[in-house]
Amino acid sequence: MKKIKLSVAALSLALSMNAQTTPCDEVTFTRGEVFEMLATIGDILEWQNQDIEEAEYNNQEPSCGKHSEGWGSNHWLTLLEEELYAKLNIREEIDCENCDEID
Repeated sequence: MKKIKLSVAALSLALSMNAQTTPCDEVTFTRGEVFEMLATIGDILEWQNQDIEEAEYNNQEPSCGKHSEGWGSNHWLTLLEEELYAKLNIREEIDCENCDEID
C-alpha cells in the first residue's frame, strides 16, 4: 500500500510540474573566446591533415574525410573555421600562439 501511495504521489507531482525555460536565440562569445576556438580548430585540422597524408601514403581512405570531398569532420571543421573568420571580418589566418594577450 505504501508503494502505491508513493507512486501516485510521484505521478501527480510529475503531471503538475513543467519545465520553465527561456528561449535562447543567440549565443555570444567574446573576441578572445573566438580566437581560442579558431586556434583549437586549426590544431585539430592540422592533425587531421597529417592523418589524411599518412592514410594516402598507405593507400587507405582517411576516416575524417576530406574538405575537398565534402564529407567528414575535416570538411565540417573547415567550414566552421571559415565561418568564424568571416564573422570576425578577418581575411587572413591569425597565428594565435598568444591569443590571451590579444584582448
